[in-house]
Amino acid sequence: MVSGVNMSKTPEEMAIQNNRIYQIIGSKIQTCRVQMGMTQKEFSAYLLPEVKLCRTSITNLELGKQRIMLHDLVAMANKLNLPFIEFFTL
Repeated sequence: MVSGVNMSKTPEEMAIQNNRIYQIIGSKIQTCRVQMGMTQKEFSAYLLPEVKLCRTSITNLELGKQRIMLHDLVAMANKLNLPFIEFFTL
């Protein structure tokens, strides 16, 4: 407890928070892809060989339904010449 505020969260609250993080990351991935004028299949091919994600994985990432490994997210940021933190900002 910090200054009278309970900092603990229920498992349900944590799940919602975790899902929101992946939705934000997915939205950023989609924004980058669309700005580049690429389809999901083209984007998947563009990321090779640094990031090995098939088109369906790109789809699921963009929807926040699939988690991305940290090393893949870092490699994606490098490939896109983006600061890594960009994937976490609204």
